[in-house]
Amino acid sequence: MSQPAEKLDVFIIGTGMAGLVAGAILADEGLKVGLFDKHSKLGGYAQYFGVDVCWDATTHYLGGVGPGGWFHDALAPCGLFERLELLPLAPAYRLLTPEADLLAPADSTQFREALVARFPAEAEGLKRFFGDVEAIGREYFQLAAAPATEGLLADNAERTAAEFVSDYTSDSALAALLTGAWLFTGLPPERLSALHFAMQFSTMHLQGGMAAPKGGMRALTATMADFIRERGGLVENRMAVTRLLTAGDRVLGASVEDGRSFHAGAVLSTINPQDTFETLAPGTAYPPLSQFVTSISALQMHLLIPAGDPPPARLTLAHAAAADVGWRDLQMMEPEFHTLAISFLDWGDAERAPAGQHMVSLTTLAPYPAADGWHAPWSVRRTKQYRLLPDYVARKEALGDRLAARAAQIYPALGAEPLLRKVGTPITLERYTHNTAGAAFGWANLPQQCGAARPGWQTPLEGLYMAGHWTFPGAGIAPVALSARLAAGAILCE
Repeated sequence: MSQPAEKLDVFIIGTGMAGLVAGAILADEGLKVGLFDKHSKLGGYAQYFGVDVCWDATTHYLGGVGPGGWFHDALAPCGLFERLELLPLAPAYRLLTPEADLLAPADSTQFREALVARFPAEAEGLKRFFGDVEAIGREYFQLAAAPATEGLLADNAERTAAEFVSDYTSDSALAALLTGAWLFTGLPPERLSALHFAMQFSTMHLQGGMAAPKGGMRALTATMADFIRERGGLVENRMAVTRLLTAGDRVLGASVEDGRSFHAGAVLSTINPQDTFETLAPGTAYPPLSQFVTSISALQMHLLIPAGDPPPARLTLAHAAAADVGWRDLQMMEPEFHTLAISFLDWGDAERAPAGQHMVSLTTLAPYPAADGWHAPWSVRRTKQYRLLPDYVARKEALGDRLAARAAQIYPALGAEPLLRKVGTPITLERYTHNTAGAAFGWANLPQQCGAARPGWQTPLEGLYMAGHWTFPGAGIAPVALSARLAAGAILCE
């Protein structure tokens, strides 16, 4: 005998950052929300692992944390910033290119001044660059409603980041510094959307800078979940959503795997559109998924090493070659890791690591498709079994050796025998987040898939909304927070 349906105002699929932000906004407005996720932990790409030492699994940083910033303005009205301790990144990061070693200030004015000091002949171009990036970041949200018809948003809608930067400088060394965070977009400047590049630069340097939550991402996601529960909401992990309840073209709620059904005035999906529209709502005339290109995935290594001299920045972005060369080599079976990010997670947060030790995460990009299939058959990729396959383990550990060797060229202590080592592949990312193909950025940030071209919160089903990095404005904590804020606003106006 089926159980009677329970009542929610909003049913949210997924307890990643989009689901938690939207849930907090809606709960603060007095709505009863319920968040459900098949995974065991909160956070999506902002989840954690480990008990004695708690690691940020994938996401380590927040952008847009100052007043006017997208992350700040999504959560500040709820009072959540008063519950969090954020550690500003100052400098924002250390940037290594073949020509330079720069500590990039978080503040945009200081960053521009540091670049002008190195490239005095480029002062006028840099002034225009920072001004135009600020304008694009300020106006970007307008693209949620319609494509721009004039101005910077329209002029750069179909351009790449490399083309955009060329408007301000012809100096390749300066261009490499301006685009040095391309690793966090999933594409090199020659392929990356100009609008997405400018938007990301804005969230890192023009919206209050970057920060890390004290205690790691677990502290952030737990605070948000507690806030929702305090207002009568549900936040349940290990609870897969099995189907949507519909009547014609109207979504009425959803069911979960323990047999419960929930009637809701609105359903918000923050998971990937493939699972949403091919599994939960098959046959829905959402924009054909085959017309979009999925983003690249990532390779990560987490190390516990004896503490030595502290690095000059929590985050190092290292490029041993030009971006197009680095991108090409990342596609190989035995890649040269010219490009990687090195994060000392205990930098400024010493309590996170055991005494006398450093927590270090290495990140680079890695394609999900591989000629050897990662030695992981499709049938086991979303199960635990793949982790036990000898050929898969050998492949990932060999890649880990290469990644560690590259990082040790920058920080020699990383070449010593670690006290702990964990390697994660695109298969790991898919398993723990259920993002299709372990996509680290949702849809690839190509010009034809960014800005107004990226799907928004709207769906063909009345009462069903979308948020997350597959939707406008795209990947990154601050953009995902804005996507959640937009979807929550649409629900509140329903």
